[in-house]
Amino acid sequence: MKPFAELGNLEGPDQLARARRSQMYRFLAESFRYPDNEFFKMAQEGSYLSSALAILHEIPFEVAVEEGALSGQLLKSVSQDDFEAEFVRIFEAGPKGPVCSLYEGAYAANRMGNMEELVRFYNHFGLSVAEAREREVPDHITTELEFMHYLTFKEVLALQRNEDPTPYCRAEIDFLARHPAKWLPQLHKKTEKVFQAKIPNLCEPAVSFYCSLIGLSANVCEGDLAHLRKMYLDTP
Repeated sequence: MKPFAELGNLEGPDQLARARRSQMYRFLAESFRYPDNEFFKMAQEGSYLSSALAILHEIPFEVAVEEGALSGQLLKSVSQDDFEAEFVRIFEAGPKGPVCSLYEGAYAANRMGNMEELVRFYNHFGLSVAEAREREVPDHITTELEFMHYLTFKEVLALQRNEDPTPYCRAEIDFLARHPAKWLPQLHKKTEKVFQAKIPNLCEPAVSFYCSLIGLSANVCEGDLAHLRKMYLDTP
């Protein structure tokens, strides 16, 4: 997993808390890429959970975490090949598409309109989807979480330059409400139902890990949205 973008010269608890939000989004974004050996080792040995908890400890709102499945204990007897294969089968492949798509468009009434709106968000802040990694499109979970990492990163930079971070924070509210905080709970519920689908030879520990990871991501987005609304809109 690539490290999060560093923010140096942080001053005071406010800048630190905002920087940890940025770190959290980058951490989660990287978690949904194809699971290489480094990621699997982190998950299996429990360092993934400890890293997540360390970041969550310093963000300015509470987040529920399903620690059991993320601890790595269930993965002790799972091979790297089986972990990768289950990721592909559940989230990427399938005769009618993946069982649990990591693309927001699978949960939107109008995927094309949804994609166009996402591109407008990205372009407004000078970002181009054409520069994203291979196989990433505007509505992939990683792309959306990376965008939140970018906005929160710019938020902290604004404070460090004695500029007003409010435009970035209001953009975060709008983006979260219209996109990740809206559809990630749907993805989480769908992943929970995988265990009831009687899929042959299901690697349950791998699915449990990702189900808890999706739940964590949904909780972060929902918690951050409520936090931002309270700070900038004075609403719950």
